[in-house]
This record gives sequence, C-alpha cells and structure tokens, in this order.
Amino acid sequence: MTRVTTLLAFIALSACAAAQPTPDAEKMYIQASALTKLTSAVQAYVRYDDPPAELSEAEILKNATKHDQTLLASFSPYKLRVKVQARQASVLMCTGEGAHGLLEDVGCTARLDKHVWQSPVAEPCEFSLNAEKICAQD
Repeated sequence: MTRVTTLLAFIALSACAAAQPTPDAEKMYIQASALTKLTSAVQAYVRYDDPPAELSEAEILKNATKHDQTLLASFSPYKLRVKVQARQASVLMCTGEGAHGLLEDVGCTARLDKHVWQSPVAEPCEFSLNAEKICAQD
C-alpha cells in the first residue's frame, strides 16, 4: 500500500469508529417527551425552591421528583445529568454507561432542545447548551 492509500484507509476506519450507533428513533422520541416533563420538574425545583449550590446532580433529581417519582421511571437504562446555571436547569440523557449524549433539554423551553443522538458522530455525555443564555431569550 502506498502512504496515501494507508492514510485514506486510516481516515475511513477512524470515521467509522467515531460514528454513533443509531438508537431506535421511536424510542428516542418517547424518551424526549418524558425528558421534557422531567426537565420541567427540575426547572421548577431549581427556580422556586432555590436549592443549595452544593447539591449533587442525583440529589437535585431526587428532590425535584419527590412529588412524582414516576418522572424518573423510564430513565433507568440511561445516565441522567443535571446542570444549573443562574437558577435555570438543563437535563442531559446519556447512554447507560455515560459515554455518549442522547437528549439535552433546557427547562425554560417547551420543546426538547437537542436530539444529540441524531448527530452524525457520537457526542460525549457533556452539556452543550447554555441554559442561562437560552432562557434569557424567552
């Protein structure tokens, strides 16, 4: 093989390795609907109960869903993350092992904000939306 052929083969293999396995679309849309409800509860908790800044993501989720624990029911196979910015909340749903993001939602909006799973390459389980900025526009 020539150097160019080797380089092209490496690039092609790298692109395949970075491609995100496509989750079932119907399942993701159902989860998106459930996530908007969960994010609304987290947003209300963060906005109106003014929780201490040192609470963990798990504690925020637990406190935000005390009134309705079924809000977490469909998320057991996934990793959920919470981010608070200036009393605005975001929730990120990732693959179970936490390697890749799937859905990201900001609490002040009515619709799901980002279908991360639709990205052509696998995105890490990290927040990409700025809730403070998005909510300032509403």
